Amino acid sequence: MMPAKTFSLLLLIPALFLSACVNYTEHFTINSSGGGSIRAFLMFKGKKAMASGEKLGDALESFIGDAPGMELSDYSSEVSGNVRATEFTIEFDHVSRLKSIGDGEGAGEVVKFFGAFEVDKQNDRFSVTRTVDLSDGFGSFKPEEQGNFGKKLTGAILSNYYFTYHMHFPTRVLESNGVVSSEKPQSTSWSAPLSQIVEGPMEMRVDVHRPPVKTWVTLGILGLALPAAGFLVWRRRRNSPAEASPSA
Repeated sequence: MMPAKTFSLLLLIPALFLSACVNYTEHFTINSSGGGSIRAFLMFKGKKAMASGEKLGDALESFIGDAPGMELSDYSSEVSGNVRATEFTIEFDHVSRLKSIGDGEGAGEVVKFFGAFEVDKQNDRFSVTRTVDLSDGFGSFKPEEQGNFGKKLTGAILSNYYFTYHMHFPTRVLESNGVVSSEKPQSTSWSAPLSQIVEGPMEMRVDVHRPPVKTWVTLGILGLALPAAGFLVWRRRRNSPAEASPSA
């Protein structure tokens, strides 16, 4: 007779494949004004995961619609076989808006993928910390309900699915616990298997260059002064009497 633990484990395996199979890739961009966007791509695999993905659009619309300074500007979702591919873009008018994104419940489990944001302003840099915590589970998957052997099997299954985050800034990256792009020093990335993220929080830390306020003021003055000076020169030349042509 099959032991009860083994039978329970066999019932667990399809549940994991149906509820926890998701790849998540995100491009997070901040522009010089402090606003920006989150462009995310999710791949759901399995019937339950696909059903969750099907509801994601309405959930995001409801959640973002209630969040000040944020907008769901783009959303698409397509099914191919047993895979649902979903893309969406969230635009925000300032990065400070994201501090409260983890407090919302309207978007369901995907809010956990965004994580919690903290921004610390220092003399020469902005320090950004972002923490994604799936250790308490998501969907119908709860790590604390698994035994030791179940956790090992779960880890083997979830190691095939990755969460990848790309962050792009208007100034160069000074320090990061991720991988800084050699071609674009304003960008840094993190990637980890889902099996690692459900074991404990994934913390992304990055320091980016903060130009002195005097630099921004100077550039602003120049941006206004140069066009004005050019206009005055053009107007003076236009209004000055034409030079007499030399007599033959």
